[in-house]
Amino acid sequence: MTAERKALSVERIPFDESKLATLSLGEFTPDEIDLVAHIYDGLDIDQAYPAAFGEVAEISDMGEILAASTATIMQETIGTLHKALNDANPENVIKGRSRLARWTGAAIEVEMRYRAACTRISTLVDGARQRIADSDAFVHRLDGLRQAHVLAIRHLRVHLAAGRLYTAGYVPPPPVAGELGGSAAKDRFTRRLSNIAVMLHSTQMALAQIDMVKAQVKSQIERLGQAVEVLLTVWRNHAFSVLASSVDAPELTNSYKLALSHLKGIN
Repeated sequence: MTAERKALSVERIPFDESKLATLSLGEFTPDEIDLVAHIYDGLDIDQAYPAAFGEVAEISDMGEILAASTATIMQETIGTLHKALNDANPENVIKGRSRLARWTGAAIEVEMRYRAACTRISTLVDGARQRIADSDAFVHRLDGLRQAHVLAIRHLRVHLAAGRLYTAGYVPPPPVAGELGGSAAKDRFTRRLSNIAVMLHSTQMALAQIDMVKAQVKSQIERLGQAVEVLLTVWRNHAFSVLASSVDAPELTNSYKLALSHLKGIN
């Protein structure tokens, strides 16, 4: 055998795009069909396949990116806000303004606790806004990671399709003395296709995980944003009214309860 082994010269069936539907790889766009045809026409069974395919940087960083998910900390922030709101219940202030409470000084203590709770909530709101900003940045990273997986899946699908069509239309040459013949090359190539199929399935599963994490984070962003920008504003208006009011105002308490019930609904 010569040092430079000549590539196998074989006949094969011309590319037929109608056979793509038999490969169980889903539908192909016209652009993808053109890619499959181009790969098929230039495919050499004795070369590395697919050529120039390595791990995408974003995909290699997937674990690090997903580990930075802000979903848990946003959920904890919402829970902390709920607890602080319960501590800052204006009903306690209104009840604390009874004649007995004013006489014993308990009314001052209740109102001081209420003011401290309001201050704590304001601090929590500022922190919640930062959590939302951090989560928006995380979603942006997820979008980049998702796009990398989409491109990788496309690359794997078109190469797997071209390779499977190639082996289906492959006519091995007669064996050459001292060589195993074309069947051995086909076996090696088939193993490569099996590896590509495994990699494709794994990448598709990873894409599904990315979509799940993104949906979870987006939902938490919406919930926390609603709490901070809408419902807490309503609650804060009622809280300030309670502090400023010198008379019992049941309608303030009722409005507070309504705002609090909506806030609990986002948990």
